[in-house]
Amino acid sequence: IFKTNIKFNQGDYADALRLLGDSYKAEGKINKAIPILLESAEIFKQTFGENSFYAYSLQSIGNCYFLVEDYNNAELYYSNSIKIQEELNSEPSDYALSLASLADIYIVKKQYVLAENLLFKADVILRNGKTNIPKKIVVLNKLGYLYLETKMFDDAESILKLNIELNENIYGKNHINTRTNKSNLALVYFENKKIEN
Repeated sequence: IFKTNIKFNQGDYADALRLLGDSYKAEGKINKAIPILLESAEIFKQTFGENSFYAYSLQSIGNCYFLVEDYNNAELYYSNSIKIQEELNSEPSDYALSLASLADIYIVKKQYVLAENLLFKADVILRNGKTNIPKKIVVLNKLGYLYLETKMFDDAESILKLNIELNENIYGKNHINTRTNKSNLALVYFENKKIEN
């Protein structure tokens, strides 16, 4: 419909492409998602400049590259998205999640100090407000995983316990997030020889 209307709104068209690309991404059709998201991002940039829509499109593209383990491209798109969000003073909780996404790259690349710094920064941003708790849970999941990966078991234990509490309060005791954190905590106890816990 957009393509048959000469006077169609470029922003609406770009947003429709973004939604289609995100749908393909959710279905695991990454090879279909990436070119559509790239087209969407380019239209946003040409129409509005480097605005928040463009930044979030870059974030989506980074997510796609992360899913196919193209970590260099994922890092590039995440970094560019974060830079634009910083320049625009974007919505803080979205910015925090973008930092956490970039931290995932650094964890995979074993650049643990960089990952930890980004996750600390994201956690500080998300400290205030009940509406931020689901996003805080995401950040703490990543931080707990980082400490598990680096065998910092005492730090992992405290983060996972906090995250279990948050998950239980928000999602309940039987939610997959709660159970995953409990499983990770059991692994921490095992690795740290705290079998009785």
